[in-house]
Amino acid sequence: MSTSGNHFGHGIRQVESLTRSARGGLPPAPSPTSGFDARTPARSYALTLARRVASSRCAVLIVGPTGVGKEVLAEEIHRRGDRAGKRFLAINCAAIAPSLFESTFFGHTRGAFSGATSDKPGLVELANGGTLFLDEVGELSLDAQAKLLRFLAKGTYWPVGGTSEQHVDVRVIAATHRDIGAEDTKSFREDLFYRLSTITIRIPGLDARDVETIARSIATEVAESHGVVISEDDAMALTTRCAAHEWKGGVRELRNAIERLMILWNPGRPREEVFAEVLGQRPSPSSPSPHVPSVNVSKDLDNLLFLGVAEQCADVKELASRTERTVQAIYGRLKKLDLTPQDVGPTPRLEARKANLRRRLAPELPWIQRLLTE
Repeated sequence: MSTSGNHFGHGIRQVESLTRSARGGLPPAPSPTSGFDARTPARSYALTLARRVASSRCAVLIVGPTGVGKEVLAEEIHRRGDRAGKRFLAINCAAIAPSLFESTFFGHTRGAFSGATSDKPGLVELANGGTLFLDEVGELSLDAQAKLLRFLAKGTYWPVGGTSEQHVDVRVIAATHRDIGAEDTKSFREDLFYRLSTITIRIPGLDARDVETIARSIATEVAESHGVVISEDDAMALTTRCAAHEWKGGVRELRNAIERLMILWNPGRPREEVFAEVLGQRPSPSSPSPHVPSVNVSKDLDNLLFLGVAEQCADVKELASRTERTVQAIYGRLKKLDLTPQDVGPTPRLEARKANLRRRLAPELPWIQRLLTE
């Protein structure tokens, strides 16, 4: 057999192990120990790191795409820390007009400006003793960033129109979907970035495996709340279809779609019609055209298998031994995958690369499953 044929065979065996549960029905979804669903390595790593820093007083920056659970993870940090009995106050920085930042954050006194008919506490006072969560902190104006930086440095502030400096004890957790620490980013102060990012927790976007496990968990919960009973075969089809769909809105969008599916679910109605109505996909025709796999499917499967082995190794030497390759060949293979020898093992960069490959292979999963079971 040719080299590419061997690669394809290795890839198929890996996908067979990944989809074995699908052939026999998905197992019941495990009960999450927090509101943050962490059933894949990258999300589990994020949750573990969040719990480790919960008892400290350090600032935390959570980075990830929209809808992946940044606020939920921030709440987990709050609940696990010594401020759990105090207030958790979340604010979307993108919704604050630059002219209103100071009064919104630090409050104002009566008569401080036109319309200020009474004293009003700011967010930092309301969150005193607890946690202030700054969502989308990267959207703050440069002027607002300077004022926030001063507060973080000293823990003190002046209400607008006030005559005395105030002090509060607030833990700040920030989140953003942007890479505000990038060198070419001119819209965010470098000193504020370092003040906010004592610990940085990165949550990757949802890949097909994330979606499949989270969709099963949500479907179980939502079906029970709506009194809907679906068969194991229907549940498997639902999670597979969700995994092949792109969720730009993250977990929130996924949950909304599954709730609509449960509301519209009818055992007497073809499930493909419901999928098409909710997910915007056409029902499969009675005589579907043969699926033609992507020309890159063999390469992607082989790379996914290679990274699966790399994730289980301690270093490049072990990876070379397990794959029967030279160390030099492993260096070259890692470079082609935009990885370094330091990324070998259960690291975030390796997991992110695997997630990208799984996302690319997701449209091919129905074809691969048929190939394994026919």
